[in-house]
Amino acid sequence: MLTVTLAPTVVQASEKINVIPARAWLKVDCRVPPGMGGELALRRLHEVLGDAADDLEIEFTEQVYGYMSSPRTEVMSAIDEWIGSAEPGARTVPVLLPIAVDLGIDPVYFGVVMIMNLMLGLLTPPVGSVLYITSSVTGQPVDVVFRGVAPFLIPLGAVLVLVTAFPAVVLWLPRVLGF
Repeated sequence: MLTVTLAPTVVQASEKINVIPARAWLKVDCRVPPGMGGELALRRLHEVLGDAADDLEIEFTEQVYGYMSSPRTEVMSAIDEWIGSAEPGARTVPVLLPIAVDLGIDPVYFGVVMIMNLMLGLLTPPVGSVLYITSSVTGQPVDVVFRGVAPFLIPLGAVLVLVTAFPAVVLWLPRVLGF
């Protein structure tokens, strides 16, 4: 079940030393699941603070709305079907995207970096599924296939570093197209 989370982040009372201030401020990072509003956050604050909440001024200084999309897309359905054919009853869960978006990472950028990392993982041992499949299809030993792929790993790694260091490299075209 999704719930509102609260984390105190800043406490401020006075800039003077040896003075007991009349007023103090506490900033709380309050995360509200997508589709649930500020009223739910206020209710949660009142639950946590109890009767003390009545004596406090509660003000929302910033509201950022989370990314909300259905995990039921054609791509996820195809992946579910593919995984289900190998392991009946298995289900896929898009776990990392909500975490990435919550950290402020653009979903398009996250997808590109994730796919590039997966591609490198599939092309290199010990997982190297693509190497084993190519070896099986061509009849060549895995080490011969790897020697053919190896020269491409350095540029692929360099592009991954470039894309990771400079998100604008990935995001400029989607921005131009209005995404």
